[in-house]
Amino acid sequence: MLWNKAIINDDGKVSLKDATVNNKYYPIHYFSAESIDQFQSVFGCHIPENIDKSIYRNISMSAKLPDSEQWIDFNEFYIEHRQRKLSPFDKIRILVIVDRDKLDLDDTTILNFPINVEAVTELESLAKTEMMYDIPAEQKVASSNTGYIRKISRNELCDHEVEKIEGDNLWGVIIEPSFYYGMHQIFGTRPLVDYNDRTMKNLFSKKEEDNRATIIGSEKYLKYFYQVQVPGRSETKSIVSHVKKKSKYTFDSHSSARFILTLNPNREYQFKVNNKLNENLLKSDHIFYEQGFLNDKSKGEKVSFVKVFDNPKVDLYIGQPNKKLYLRGEAEINHEEKVPKLLTRSFLRGDIAGFDWNLSTRLSVIVRTKAVENSQSQLKTQKFEENCIFLKNQALVARSGILQEDYKYEIDELNCLYRIGYIDYDENNELEFTQAQYEDGLPSQVEMLQSRYKRLGKKDLENLAVRNLFLKFEKTEIWGNSLSLKYINILGEEVSGLTPMIYPEKLDIGYEFMGTKSNNFVNFKILINGPYNSGLSGAESNEIRLHGRPIEVPSEWYKLSDKKLIDNVVRRIETNTEHESLESDLLDKQKESEEYGIQPHKKDSLYKWVKLNPNDIEELNYERKKLLHKWMNS
Repeated sequence: MLWNKAIINDDGKVSLKDATVNNKYYPIHYFSAESIDQFQSVFGCHIPENIDKSIYRNISMSAKLPDSEQWIDFNEFYIEHRQRKLSPFDKIRILVIVDRDKLDLDDTTILNFPINVEAVTELESLAKTEMMYDIPAEQKVASSNTGYIRKISRNELCDHEVEKIEGDNLWGVIIEPSFYYGMHQIFGTRPLVDYNDRTMKNLFSKKEEDNRATIIGSEKYLKYFYQVQVPGRSETKSIVSHVKKKSKYTFDSHSSARFILTLNPNREYQFKVNNKLNENLLKSDHIFYEQGFLNDKSKGEKVSFVKVFDNPKVDLYIGQPNKKLYLRGEAEINHEEKVPKLLTRSFLRGDIAGFDWNLSTRLSVIVRTKAVENSQSQLKTQKFEENCIFLKNQALVARSGILQEDYKYEIDELNCLYRIGYIDYDENNELEFTQAQYEDGLPSQVEMLQSRYKRLGKKDLENLAVRNLFLKFEKTEIWGNSLSLKYINILGEEVSGLTPMIYPEKLDIGYEFMGTKSNNFVNFKILINGPYNSGLSGAESNEIRLHGRPIEVPSEWYKLSDKKLIDNVVRRIETNTEHESLESDLLDKQKESEEYGIQPHKKDSLYKWVKLNPNDIEELNYERKKLLHKWMNS
């Protein structure tokens, strides 16, 4: 019962007297006040002014899959269970143990002491289409959750937390970050991205005009970290690191705080329904592509980065693991630079022939730079990943001829550069390559690139090393990445390989010369940008000229493995239900999603393709070839 003297009448005086007497016994039920605002003091707590990050004894971060009961150390979960790509539905647990002596609060007052946990994303410039360079990222709070300090029993701690925390008199909070999607509370990390982002449109939009082949990749990559702080006390803000003590992933007390969150239309989850594990797998990331949900209202802060690159040089190589490519004779492009023409026979640069559009393809990107003094230690001090530099606004820029304009493919899968090693003089004053050390597990692409560089001879190392104005070799850092390319084909299936850029001979629809693609070859290069102030801004690679015009239309461009999906489309054609969702009820595993009104990415092109000959999905008739031409130039 709440009584406010400002609005009470004479008839309420007796009740007010009772409220005053009983307030000391039942402070929540009986409370008399001059102002209703004083009601907050029942739950409030005076927060000391002179507190900082020293109030935290320990901050620990854990994660688990949506259907799991067991919490796992975040670093182990991130590397082993998610291969460094967290999902929005992965559950997070943050344990904060405080030092009571630093707070100087009694047992009653401390129970009202708040601590916030915030998921923070680093958003790149919205001017992505113009490829503007060296624009600082913005930190935006994607979600915020508050917990109140209480006494924590050691029985509540997970095994990996017990190893880090000593003593029994533990006070703090255990917070599982969550966010709301409509009326649904989702435990995990809220994805925050611009609704008009081209990658998001291509992967998730239901509009046919948005489903264009303007990206390379099948996921949207987002950069995140978690932080804790006491509300209103900025000095208490502390970024949550993945690991705080020694483990099999680190040999010192430092580890990165940032991680990658991805949105993937093809990722499947297993959820619990009414505390029972659902046997069906559901594709669910598409629910987050909703304008109201993605509309950002948080206040951003500018972020600067450590300078790592000094006049960097970018080398681009291409290869097909199951195919031997070769250089075309004495082509001029093969002699533009003295850097090695190949890392192995599987990775070439220059004027290349023998390419097969049906096979998997790898791009290897190498960045060579004069080593910037203390950059590695500064990355570590500022809690950036010391062996991985996240990229932004990266693109593959292609052209089909001298008179044709460039066209760009966003290539989000090239999301970071790994530290490969460095070239420097050894004790005998000869150049040698020294590989970078990784304490939390060596990514496979790094291991592969390191093995290539260790095989290079003295002359190749001289051609790769950076020189100063006096032509003396400088210590040269080598960064790079090697990625297996994927794209979404005309029927909406994720396939491996390079996005189509050359018209097949048998496409023969009569106007192949129209559009951006070529009949003979394609030139392309990589354009990359690092974080603001990193020194990597608008960096362009060498250009590769790729020959390999196919005779037949490559089957990967129009293959569809899911026969049930085809059967469902045929039934819709027979019943003339073109405008219904093509996916929401075709498989038993998707029926749960219908109950919640979730409609996966609609594939109009599949309906059109099947309708042109429902009896033969693989026939390439004239109308289907026109669809292919339109898709290639969309």
